Amino acid sequence: MRIGKRKRVSLAAVTHRVKAVVASIDAELAYLDGILSSPMTDIVLSPERWAAAEGTRAELEQSVRSLEDAAAETARQASDWRRRAALAEQEQRADMAAVARKRAATADAEHRAYVEEVTAARQFLEEWNSRVKPAAAG
Repeated sequence: MRIGKRKRVSLAAVTHRVKAVVASIDAELAYLDGILSSPMTDIVLSPERWAAAEGTRAELEQSVRSLEDAAAETARQASDWRRRAALAEQEQRADMAAVARKRAATADAEHRAYVEEVTAARQFLEEWNSRVKPAAAG
């Protein structure tokens, strides 16, 4: 017994659909190529705007350093919890080892989140340093 019938589709209909999909993809690629091929221009700020922006950039830099410190601390915590888990296993305290492994996993996840945040902020700062300039004096 056959469940459901397969509808026959002509080769011409399939070809037409494939051409439509390819045309749509080509249009998207052409649009993205236009965006990506145009050069990124520098941003020039007036002295007043530069001073305010530079102050904000410095605050972000300080914030990144704090995030890096927090990332290092969570890495230490994760390592400490893994060490505690190993000791608990050696002492055959499965309940304590499970808790320690769970806390190590939590600290590892927190560490990864900090590292991602730091990486994104550092990329932003690198882009800022290469593209944002103060207006020429005079």
